[in-house]
Amino acid sequence: MIFVGVDIGTSGLKLGAVDAERGEFLGWAEARYELIHPQAGWSELPGPRYLEAFEQALGELGRRIDLSRVGGVCVSGQGQSFVPVDRDGRCLQNAWTWIDGRAEAEGRELTQRFGREEIFQRIGMDELYSGHLASMLLYLRRRHAEVFERAHQFLHVSALLIRHLTGEAFWDANVAAMAGLYDWREERWWQPMLEALEISPERLPAVVPSGQVVGRVSREAAGRTGLPATAAVVTGANDQTANAVGAGIDDDEKILVVLGTALIGFKMFTAGGLPAAQGFHGICSVYPVPGASYQLGYTNSGCGAFDWCKKLLADELSYEQVFERIAGVPVGSDGAAMLIDLDGRAWPNNARYRGAVAGLSRKTDRWAMLRAAAEGVGFATRELIELLGWELGGRAVRVVGGAARSDVWARMIADILDAPLERLGHEQSGVAGSAIMAAVATGAFKDYAEASSRLVKLAGRFEPDPQRAEAYRRLYENFLKLRRSGDLYYQS
Repeated sequence: MIFVGVDIGTSGLKLGAVDAERGEFLGWAEARYELIHPQAGWSELPGPRYLEAFEQALGELGRRIDLSRVGGVCVSGQGQSFVPVDRDGRCLQNAWTWIDGRAEAEGRELTQRFGREEIFQRIGMDELYSGHLASMLLYLRRRHAEVFERAHQFLHVSALLIRHLTGEAFWDANVAAMAGLYDWREERWWQPMLEALEISPERLPAVVPSGQVVGRVSREAAGRTGLPATAAVVTGANDQTANAVGAGIDDDEKILVVLGTALIGFKMFTAGGLPAAQGFHGICSVYPVPGASYQLGYTNSGCGAFDWCKKLLADELSYEQVFERIAGVPVGSDGAAMLIDLDGRAWPNNARYRGAVAGLSRKTDRWAMLRAAAEGVGFATRELIELLGWELGGRAVRVVGGAARSDVWARMIADILDAPLERLGHEQSGVAGSAIMAAVATGAFKDYAEASSRLVKLAGRFEPDPQRAEAYRRLYENFLKLRRSGDLYYQS
């Protein structure tokens, strides 16, 4: 039987399929979309575009596999991107994505009202940010009262797609907690927060665990997509949690770094192993593996900053051609250095923070600039791991995402971290993780350990070069100086 996993990302929707009986990843497809930025720091997309992207990507995948063999579809989705809908499921405005910064003041207000300790105990993060649903709902209520009042439900984009497939919206507990509205430890709505936002639970989808069957593909959806009406629809998780499942993160020793549009650090904890709130960076929440939780940290910008730089400087070339050229630029990019924060900074939270370039000279050419962007992603990855308090101690870091597919970039980041990098045998851990959740939910595998052993395979390992690692250690100190300058310039 075949299982399809969906990963609704920031800049595109990906889906892929696994054959549970053969233990094989069958392939994946993607539909890209272009975010809308009405103002600096704002980030939107029409809600129907996510649904169109799903059907477009599924149509492409259906040309390579037999969709009639699909036994289940699991939907995972990006951060806190949400859209208000009416009773018929029609979107009342554009979806606001998780990197949208318009509700920064509301996030600070809610954090001050409830306090960091209380917020951490309820939802697993130490403050509320502009991109969290609680902050955005408060902004919506105050500045777009008509839309707020007309809305029948407020849906994350994963719930929007589940409704599209089954006729009813559901949230998984992982995403609901990250919204700032759901107490994941007590497994119930955080009522004081709902009261502060003046919304009732009826205006939110029902919450169920990740990896649970919530319905079947409707006849209408089956006719549109080619999926069988017998296929189960399964709740997924935050897209980065799905990445971790697809990367085989199943014990406390493994660390995952997602080198995507944003950078993500992910570590699983067994019961009682979560860090304390004081000095905490990141998000804690329930993990799909029973009895486990996790810590996640992220940046607002990541490899997307390199994409932006490439589009400006070398749009006519493929990524492979670009990396062939920047491989010839010395370590340190001939003195150029870059802060990649094009979409604000997450830790500490500052939606007004922006990227910067330093060290330019007449010697600087476009290849040095592009290498500076690639190195900037590596330095930001090291900074994130240090903020999360994880000691690498030479242990391998498992990586997924765009940068992991480039040998040049993977070696660069291994040198910057001074740690081995492990690359997965499949390119898309998010869709693989969602497909694994669908397979476990429907009984194709007895548990996640069996599914991982059958489906998660490593394909490469990159060891750090001692000389380059030492050079990057010194350059990282310079990066931190540049960071401190940026902190001063964009101080709150």
